[in-house]
Amino acid sequence: MKAKKSLFQKYGKENVELGFGQSYAEGNKRLVNKDGSFNIIRINTIRSIYVDLVQMTWKKFFLFVCGFYAGVNVFFGSLYFLLGPGKIHIKADHSLIYQYLECISFSVQTLATVGYGVLHPDSFWSNFLTSMEALFGILIFAIMTGLCYTRFSRPVPGYKFSEKAIIAPYQNINSLQVRLANQRRTNIVEVEATLIFSMDADDNGNNKRVFLNLALERNKIQYLPLSWTIVHPITTDSPLYNKTSEDLKIGNAELMLIVKAHDDAYAQTIHANTSYIFEEIVWGAKFTPSYYTGKNGIVIFEIDQLGNYTPAELNKTENVIQTSSN
Repeated sequence: MKAKKSLFQKYGKENVELGFGQSYAEGNKRLVNKDGSFNIIRINTIRSIYVDLVQMTWKKFFLFVCGFYAGVNVFFGSLYFLLGPGKIHIKADHSLIYQYLECISFSVQTLATVGYGVLHPDSFWSNFLTSMEALFGILIFAIMTGLCYTRFSRPVPGYKFSEKAIIAPYQNINSLQVRLANQRRTNIVEVEATLIFSMDADDNGNNKRVFLNLALERNKIQYLPLSWTIVHPITTDSPLYNKTSEDLKIGNAELMLIVKAHDDAYAQTIHANTSYIFEEIVWGAKFTPSYYTGKNGIVIFEIDQLGNYTPAELNKTENVIQTSSN
């Protein structure tokens, strides 16, 4: 495929490999979704029930637990019914539906090992069946307890990223900026950020996907009690130098932000990532403050205003990124 004239041609030797490959895939809107997941559908993968149960939402997990619990009791209740309701002291003068429901109730008592009242096994096979169900119940409750603990103890990042990346004035030049904050009431320390710029580049007449690490004003901070504005100064060494918004569009540009930090509550390292395609980069803007000092001297941080910005005139110097005419 012949490369387009306005694609990036000089991208240096700092190309990094993120695992997406460098072959040009025309039509891909983005590589990383806003929620941090990859915009990829993998076919013929190996499924893991454990992984699915740990990663599914709490709503789906509880629905699964309730459905599984009901299914197990219906299964064993049906076996008791086929064995004969009289084997567990259910009176035969009741209707079949009543006897069947009593068998399911007996299964619930056996599975949970809550003890018996009027209903109890009264034959070899009914005792054998209750023994198997009690063993099965011990195993199932142990597994469910482990799954619940894993889901509660699993660290889940609570980062909030600005909805847009912006091109903002910075000192006597301009910069690319992204803002993030911690939404959870936990303390995270040693926060590190990596900002990667991806675009289609001209490689000897062929289209090639290139990934470049963007140099940051600072790539690590010790604490994140408020917001952190990640700044990439657009100098002559930047791949964004003298590029326009139209260039980013034609180059199918995408920014990928990777954040790593240590969460004190979980005592573990947590990771999160997001991305911004060319349509989500605002040219000529600056972030507005999202916190202020209250009357009692305590800082008030309004996280929902993290991504707010106002128009700002870019610096018009030789190091500036010129906006397109669109």
